[in-house]
Amino acid sequence: MQKLQVLSLSLAIIGATASAAHLTQDPLTQLPLPAITDNPMVGNAPTEMPAAKICKSAFRGNFYALNNVPLDTAVAWYVGALKGFRHIQSADHSSHLFADAQRSIVVIVRGVGGNADSVAYEKYEPGLSEKALVGFVNKNLDCT
Repeated sequence: MQKLQVLSLSLAIIGATASAAHLTQDPLTQLPLPAITDNPMVGNAPTEMPAAKICKSAFRGNFYALNNVPLDTAVAWYVGALKGFRHIQSADHSSHLFADAQRSIVVIVRGVGGNADSVAYEKYEPGLSEKALVGFVNKNLDCT
């Protein structure tokens, strides 16, 4: 009986791994996803953030947990992958924001203790002001 339970558990794990989504780009923004968003066992399907109104812009976003890599490594990947995006970092270097020229597609990488722990891919219609972007990264949103 115990062998049967072990076999059932093994098959369940293999089945879960086979059905897990392993995305290479964010479905909302179509931007690339780094391998550090992907967990071999559960994949990297995004957690959808609730739609909202932020600074008079319609907001939609996807959240991904990162596999505890050095924040500098994660930021370097985004610098290379998001050519033409503006890069803004917080005063304490724990948050890094990347925005397209229209400031309508935003990627925010956050870290704690030097390790990257999450990334958000966000879409704003219409785009945000430069002042709002700087406020976001410094946790002091200013919509004026």
